[in-house]
Amino acid sequence: MKLLVLGRAQDGLDHVAWCRQMGHEVRHVDPKAAGPDCVEDADDIVSFADGAQQQAERLRIARGLPSRGLEAVGILTDKVLFKAHPAVRPHVVRHLEIDPEISKDAAASLVDVHMQFPVVVKPSNGFYSAGVIRAESPDEFKRAYVQARRICTTLTERASAAKVIVEQYLDGNEFAVDGFVLGTQVHPLLLHRKRPRLEGPTFHESAYLTECFDAAQGAQALAMLEQIVAGVGLRDSAFHAEFRFDADGKLHVLEVAPRLAGGGATTQQLMSLCTGLDAYACLHGLSRGSVDLTPTRRRVGLEYDFGPEATGTLCNVAEIAAACEQRGAARLIRYRADGDMVLGPPSNVECILTAFFDCESLRAGQALFDDISSNYRIKTK
Repeated sequence: MKLLVLGRAQDGLDHVAWCRQMGHEVRHVDPKAAGPDCVEDADDIVSFADGAQQQAERLRIARGLPSRGLEAVGILTDKVLFKAHPAVRPHVVRHLEIDPEISKDAAASLVDVHMQFPVVVKPSNGFYSAGVIRAESPDEFKRAYVQARRICTTLTERASAAKVIVEQYLDGNEFAVDGFVLGTQVHPLLLHRKRPRLEGPTFHESAYLTECFDAAQGAQALAMLEQIVAGVGLRDSAFHAEFRFDADGKLHVLEVAPRLAGGGATTQQLMSLCTGLDAYACLHGLSRGSVDLTPTRRRVGLEYDFGPEATGTLCNVAEIAAACEQRGAARLIRYRADGDMVLGPPSNVECILTAFFDCESLRAGQALFDDISSNYRIKTK
């Protein structure tokens, strides 16, 4: 197959390795430079980045490939449009959308009138949880608002103008679901438990503790997914959805993205470990109508995503990678190396090192997470 990917090769190293192994030809193009002349011989056109999904869909349509629905893709990759859609609105938390041109004092006044602290502040065009911060007071909100506003103006806009979103904080557990939509039917395959519990001030999880999706256990999430997918008109697509409970046990949807998770690597590696399925083969099979989603195994997987704790120069990536190998990592992906300069939270928008582990049980996976999180940190100087 000849595959066209909108995005940087260094952000999709796992997919590049898979293409090499499978004998597929893959070409990466800057989404802003991707036009009809790029697609003449492409057998499939994809992107693993939210900001490039609409352009990928336009090119798919131009090439005559099965469409996921251009309007659906636009809604699902824009937090403002997503939260406002009639199929989604009943399932989202109370929130405000603030024009980033408004001053921090004026924004704080709006929050004081319409919301209650604690709140979560996020840029509508953000990804990798960049700029997502919990604020407990007006002063904390102002600092978080300035950070989110900066990201609004520096990252790519989606279908609508970037806004700062202020949500009521949900004091419950958060989880994610990965799967595929075949035709218009939703097929959830993986349930990710986020580790550690996300309470703020920032909200990027270190790990996914993952098992096969159980339709009975996940009935409420599946019902939401089916309503949202039907409402926006998504079809023949991968999806990554995130949910969170409030303190009263009510479930809210946070996002439903029409793509694989983690630059493709998260879904690919955890789906392989937990179900025996090849997520990349399923993704590209959607264009040919040849997708079999029957699991061949049922296991537990752990993904540990190592990020920097502070801005600086990386100095122990090789040491951390060796420790993961000693603990039996099934797959290691190194995105950055010792000597590279990186940003720390809440501004970091890239991964440093990701390790995947095959676990016998949820208990074994939790014990491995506890061991790694207690003993290993990415250091900068």
